[in-house]
Amino acid sequence: MPVYTKHFTEQEIESLITFYRSTTGEKMVDKNPINSTRKHGNR
Repeated sequence: MPVYTKHFTEQEIESLITFYRSTTGEKMVDKNPINSTRKHGNR
């Protein structure tokens, strides 16, 4: 995705992917207020 490659190296993107696929990364996404709001149908 161009928006990511503009700001991150390929290695950094791979590290981000690894993190967000980890248990801690998944928990962070789950606990993020924006994601929690979307899960419950609010925008």
